[in-house]
Amino acid sequence: MEVLVTGDGRARYWSSSSGDRAGAYHVVSAWVWRIKIPCEDAAKNDSYWTVALRNQTCEALSCWMREREATPAYDGTDKLWLNREGNPFNSKSLNYHFQKLLDLANIDDTNRRLVWYSIRHSVGNYMTEEGELDETKEQLRHRSLESTLQYTNPSTERRRKTLNKIG
Repeated sequence: MEVLVTGDGRARYWSSSSGDRAGAYHVVSAWVWRIKIPCEDAAKNDSYWTVALRNQTCEALSCWMREREATPAYDGTDKLWLNREGNPFNSKSLNYHFQKLLDLANIDDTNRRLVWYSIRHSVGNYMTEEGELDETKEQLRHRSLESTLQYTNPSTERRRKTLNKIG
């Protein structure tokens, strides 16, 4: 997915695979609290993927969009984020920054393989803990609930509360 920031304060993205920007824009609005990704860019599905976003995420994205417009390094490019060399981030560079964040937060990753993609697994776990399994399924774009079941690791406290509810 590539992103074009326009003067109206909204991000517009298009499928880089189509190469044709005319009429292919989809609006991403921080006021709607979601992103809709076309099927060409949704790696796991054959249909549009709508991602819900937290309010804080939307506010941070809105701030970044305004800052991005004023940053000369982004002139002439439609990429949402660039590294110091002016290239889009890849897994290697994301893992590097993720490791730096772990270090800054004093999170011990000894005997654990933590990479940027670990965030997805954590979100899946928290969503199943706080919400419904079908919500997690849609957010993670799983085709079946069986795939989502790997994220069901209810805490002892949650299981205790459930047992108390049923008497």
